[in-house]
Amino acid sequence: MNRALTLKKVNIGDIRIKKSASNFIYIQIFYLMVVFFLRDVLGLPSMITYITDVIMVLAFICCLKRVQKSMSAAQAKVQFYIICAIIFFVCVGAIANAADPLLFVWGARNNLRFFIFFLSCVVLLDFKDVSNIFKMLMVFFWLNVVVMTVEYFVFGLRQDYLGGLFGIAQGCNAYTNILLCFVLCYKVSQYFKAKTSLLNLALYVVAVLYLAVLVELKIVYVEFLLILVVSLLINRPNFKTILIIILGTIGVALAIWLLSVYDPKTLEFFFELDQIEYYLSGGGYTNSGDLNRFTAIAQIQEMFFSGSWINTLFGFGLGSCDTSSFAFLQSDFFNQYEYLHYRWFSHAWVYLEQGAIGLILLVLFFVFILFYCIKHRRTNSNGYMLTAFLFTITTIIGIIYNCALELEASYLIAVVSAVPFIIIKSAKKDRV
Repeated sequence: MNRALTLKKVNIGDIRIKKSASNFIYIQIFYLMVVFFLRDVLGLPSMITYITDVIMVLAFICCLKRVQKSMSAAQAKVQFYIICAIIFFVCVGAIANAADPLLFVWGARNNLRFFIFFLSCVVLLDFKDVSNIFKMLMVFFWLNVVVMTVEYFVFGLRQDYLGGLFGIAQGCNAYTNILLCFVLCYKVSQYFKAKTSLLNLALYVVAVLYLAVLVELKIVYVEFLLILVVSLLINRPNFKTILIIILGTIGVALAIWLLSVYDPKTLEFFFELDQIEYYLSGGGYTNSGDLNRFTAIAQIQEMFFSGSWINTLFGFGLGSCDTSSFAFLQSDFFNQYEYLHYRWFSHAWVYLEQGAIGLILLVLFFVFILFYCIKHRRTNSNGYMLTAFLFTITTIIGIIYNCALELEASYLIAVVSAVPFIIIKSAKKDRV
């Protein structure tokens, strides 16, 4: 092993951290957990968010020479080829559309950083690192329960502006949703692998549903039920499955009670067929002529790509529909069609800039992770493989629900997405 990259280990509570290039991953995750609180609450300049880009680049530089070897050891060649295909086709799309080079670079930053960080995680992390990072996330979860409770009851923050340590800017709940999904996936997996008790799982379920009610995240209730149902389907029926069904029933009852107290409008939504039908229709997300997440692709095709097979396949080119706080990075398309809110949903954003090819490749990247987890489901992983499997399902939902894959939140998704490959790579290394 390269001695320049691995030196000593330090202990921080139960977390043992190596003094190595993998520390860039630890630093990135920790920084992601506090940077928006530093910006929104403590008033630090917004430029501090770009430090995540610096950390990402440094991590990738450290692993660049070992990417192919590590991906091979992790049996992750399919993921590697999909990433290469995405890069190839975004370049083709940019050339076909004569995209602005500066906007292309900015678009690459927003759309490709997930994949770059994913590769860095597979190369730099091992099994112990996965355990450490999961422990970090659980600690952060409970800290966020406290902070979000204070923000809600003391400062009166609501909905899109209630993010706890994820800040108080509009859209912070996308980060909250990812964390809540991870917690549910991890604790349910731990329960089925006999790594935690039903009481401990119930405690986390209550905390997750409590935060979902405060933030008014309707999707969490759907994700909660989906995680439980999938877990029941892929595990052999036993006494644990009976208990999890009971817990799920209690969880639904608890959610209904909490909604009746803190968010009665959302509760009405779930029981009013007219509202659900309108929500699923093409009426627009904000009822102001913008895109609806469930009909966005058809609307984009009709409005912009009709009659153009090049745009249908490749989109308008990476960065051509993007924007930034810097005026020189604001595309003409965004300035004209900002009202469509296409940047609120990953599938709409990707389809506009990368076309059908880009969107299909993005979805396939996560679908193949599911197949990979199924293939290696018998690997001894302390429930981490099941965690990644369940989390990937919620990530696919997130492609339609929000734009997390184009935000800094993508770093957290990348870490969990890399877990199955890290496990197999570590297992192969241990056998050598």
